[in-house]
Order: sequence, then structure tokens, then C-alpha cells
Amino acid sequence: MTFLDDLSSQRLRILMHWLNLMQLVQVFCLLVSWLVLEQRADNRISQEVRDKREVVRQEIMCEILYGSRTREVIRMCPRAFINLCNILVTRGGLQPTRHASVEEQVAKFLYILGHNVRNRSICFFFRRSGESNCRHFHNVLKAIIMLEGDYFHQPDGTQVPVQISSNRKFYPYFKNCVGAIDGTHVRAKVSARDAPRYRGRKDYPTQNILAACTFDLKFTYVLPGWEGTASDSKILKNALRRPCPLIIPEGKYYLVDAGFMTTSSLITPYRGTRYHLKEYSRNPP
Repeated sequence: MTFLDDLSSQRLRILMHWLNLMQLVQVFCLLVSWLVLEQRADNRISQEVRDKREVVRQEIMCEILYGSRTREVIRMCPRAFINLCNILVTRGGLQPTRHASVEEQVAKFLYILGHNVRNRSICFFFRRSGESNCRHFHNVLKAIIMLEGDYFHQPDGTQVPVQISSNRKFYPYFKNCVGAIDGTHVRAKVSARDAPRYRGRKDYPTQNILAACTFDLKFTYVLPGWEGTASDSKILKNALRRPCPLIIPEGKYYLVDAGFMTTSSLITPYRGTRYHLKEYSRNPP
């Protein structure tokens, strides 16, 4: 009798064990089903959000391509924008990505440069992630750098600039002048250790960038990278001695401000002569 009682108790324990396992399996199945339904709902909502974002991007691009405020947004007219996109594709190697067209990438690039906005603003404006916007910006930047050989040409001095030859006030007195050189300070983000070297005339770190341009407002040489405390003369000397130097044709000269040294190829204003706009605003001639 005792043996039968023990056997019955063992069977009862086994039965209870299996019943508990079945309950756990049922709970697990219910949990999995709930998660699947939630995932499907999230996917449906996410797809709706993505569709809405795509509609917003299409509306923005239509406004840029065909709207009346294109110049306010990207600082150029629609025709110039389309021409720039074509040049970046054919000569710069710019390609559309899986989710972004060439036009969208270029529009974001121009909007950032034209308005000095941050990545967060672009994320809201174009409904893209910060990583995507950063990648698209650098795609366009690399394509533009590829155009350097096509558009950056230093003057050889063989021709007198038409802005001089056609003006009797300048010709023949400035017939050997090929352009103007100046430095400009651009904000830079550097480490705390290097910040004092880059903090010159401004309250914040800057690069002192040397630039040369012709009289039709085209840049022919740009030298970035120098810290804000560096003088214009020091940067110019470096530009003339670099492996890819600033070239001044023999017998020609550039116009520079008083921050540079006066040589046969660099002509500065007469000492005491006003030439900054802010000086004229205070004491008009």
C-alpha cells in the first residue's frame, strides 16, 4: 500500500510539473505574439513617418527648383543650381545615394554654407539624420575639391584685366596689376591647448586665411590653416615658398593692404591713406 501511495505521489508531482511547464509555454507564446503585434504596429507607424518625411523633402526640392525664393535658400537661381549639379556629377564624380538625390545633397551643402546653420537645423529642415547630412555634405565637398584644376587658375599676366583696360582712371597706371591679396579670419574649432595660438584679433579661435582674387571677383589662390595670431606678411612669405606656391608673374604685381610688406610685386597704399570702408563711414571724403 505504501508503495502504491509513493507511486501516486510521484505521478502527481510529474503531472504538476508538466502543467506548470505548459502554463509557462502559454505565457511565453502570448508574450511573443504581443511583441510581434507591437513590432508590426511600430513598423507601420515608422513607414508612415518615413513616407511623410519623403513628402516634405520632395516639397522642399520642388520649392528650390521651381519656387520664387530659391535665391534666399541656396543663394543662387534655379538655373545656376541645376548647372552646378550637372558639373559636380560630370566633373566632380558626385553620385546619388540610395535615399538622396544629387540635387538634395547639393541643396543641403549650399544651405549650410549660405546660412551658417548647424547640423541640427539641417536635420529638421530636410528630415534626415545627422549622420546622413554629414555624409552628404562631405560628398559634395569632395566633388567640389575635384574641380580645383578646372576653375582655379592663377593669372599669367599676359593680358590686362578688362576692368583696368576699359577704365581711363586705372589704365595705363595699373596695367601690370593682376589682382588683390588679403587675409581674412575664419572661425576655427581647435583643442583647448592650441586655442591661444588661434585667438588673434577675435575673441574666439580663428584661422588667418590668405586669399588672392582678380578684378572680376574670382579667387585664384587660397591658403588656409594658419593660426589667427600669424601676421599677413608671414603667411604671404610662406605662400611664396610652398611646393604649390602663390605665383606672381614677372613684372606684375598684386595690390595688398598695409599689413603686408612693400615690394616690386606687392603694392601697398600710401601711408595715412584711408582705404577701409569703416574709415570712410566715420569720415566720408
